[in-house]
Amino acid sequence: MNGYEKIVNIDLEIHKVANASDWERYDAALPIISLRLFQKNLGAWGGRETYLGESVDGFIKTNYWFVLESCVEKAKEQIEGIIKNFNLGNFTRLIVGDAVPSENDFKKELEDAESLEWVWVRD
Repeated sequence: MNGYEKIVNIDLEIHKVANASDWERYDAALPIISLRLFQKNLGAWGGRETYLGESVDGFIKTNYWFVLESCVEKAKEQIEGIIKNFNLGNFTRLIVGDAVPSENDFKKELEDAESLEWVWVRD
């Protein structure tokens, strides 16, 4: 065990009932969520996935962020505030995963990062 803080995956899924305006607001909220998590050293954007085929519950795409285990509640609160501000609650779902060990010192990487660009250029 390396002793690094565990990482939690937080997903924001969008449902197939979302219309074009809903998608526009969803897409506009994503960089704001990423910026807020980055500014507060809580986490970083992880990626976007489109589900193959039709999901049983109708959710078709997700964006996800990697968050430090110690910051999950604060990150969730930040994301929920943005969901409310962008009126996304009727067609999105926020899912918080289980904490998993990290092979990297993600906390130090967040603290040392000088710009949000780091989120998109990580190896």
